[in-house]
Amino acid sequence: MNTSLRDLKRHVDASAPPPLDVEDIVARGDARRRRRRAALAAGSASLVVLAIVTSVALTESIRRSNPPADNPTPSVADTATPSASRPLTYTDDYAGGAPDDWLMRTIQYGDRVLHLGLDVTAIDVTDDGLALVAADGGIYVTDESSTEKIGETTIQEGMSYANWGVKTSTSGSLVAWFTPSGPDRSLVVYDAHERRMLADVPRPECVPDGCHLATVVGDRVYYWSDARWRRLMVLDVPTETGSNTNARALAEDLRSHPRGFVKGDSYDTGEVVNQDINTEAVFFEPRGSSLELSRVVRDTGADIDGDGEGDGEVVFGYGGYDTTGRRLDLRLPTGYTPAENPYVLFQWLDDDRFAVMAGATNDFGLSGWSGYGDILVCDIARERCTLAAPGPVGDGFRLVPHLTLPN
Repeated sequence: MNTSLRDLKRHVDASAPPPLDVEDIVARGDARRRRRRAALAAGSASLVVLAIVTSVALTESIRRSNPPADNPTPSVADTATPSASRPLTYTDDYAGGAPDDWLMRTIQYGDRVLHLGLDVTAIDVTDDGLALVAADGGIYVTDESSTEKIGETTIQEGMSYANWGVKTSTSGSLVAWFTPSGPDRSLVVYDAHERRMLADVPRPECVPDGCHLATVVGDRVYYWSDARWRRLMVLDVPTETGSNTNARALAEDLRSHPRGFVKGDSYDTGEVVNQDINTEAVFFEPRGSSLELSRVVRDTGADIDGDGEGDGEVVFGYGGYDTTGRRLDLRLPTGYTPAENPYVLFQWLDDDRFAVMAGATNDFGLSGWSGYGDILVCDIARERCTLAAPGPVGDGFRLVPHLTLPN
């Protein structure tokens, strides 16, 4: 965890919202990726992925009225019937391969194949279909039967579309984005279920590119405003009211909704993980016969090789809870050989099930590694993961919703 995140933890009780240097997070992520490349070149036997997980630290005072017991409480039933869910979504069918040329031809959407008819370069999921970003910045929604253009955004040079362009929540039907850079730039929120715009709020402080979306939680859109000293802001969609907020408020909001995680040995004092804030996303690691949520416990940051990047010792911890308080106890499929890459969260299917993919955020050609692209669907209530889609054959990449494209 980097210095700015430690600052968040130390100042989470302060009255002023804690600053977060988003550019620093991205830069540090790039440095860590370079160190992983160096580890590969050295022929290391295993890949250590340094997960820079932007998460919000909660203090002892932020507690639920009914904290969970230390032991898992959900019953384990092999015959459990899942609730209505979002279809598992991914694609192995694309054109190009350079960082700016990932154009998806079709998308696997549950047991159906969607033919897009667009040069789509980013996808995300709502309860009512997909949100698509085209290579020209056009934003579309599709519900399988029809595809509709709902807006446009500016594609920033050198920035993955999945990082800052368009956001959806882990549940619900809201789609949020900033309109193209210019004097009339605004924050737009669209309802994919009702097929109508809910909010179009001018954000003059976001010109030309002074704001970045953080996440959508319920009917609130969080974003970073560089023009206000990189402060965290929130738009309340029903009232179209924007205001300053802080790490504690975001953490409480996340903790009040399912489809999230709390990293650590204690639910009450652990870190609430939000997959949207950080391009490195949320990592899981095989540990024996289990799949465990991973976290960085200590990172000394010492410059071991003299390149100025800080290659110090990293100590990982494992385990955690979902935001409803259930301890994660996830068994790997019987007889399954885990991939050589960590598994990355990319989609929640319902309140119990989420999907992870091996090697989803790599950027240095891991598609040939054993298990690359394997998608596991993990069921918290049933305490197990299943192999939902084996990785692509050969050296092809697999593209999934929400995460940064391979580059």
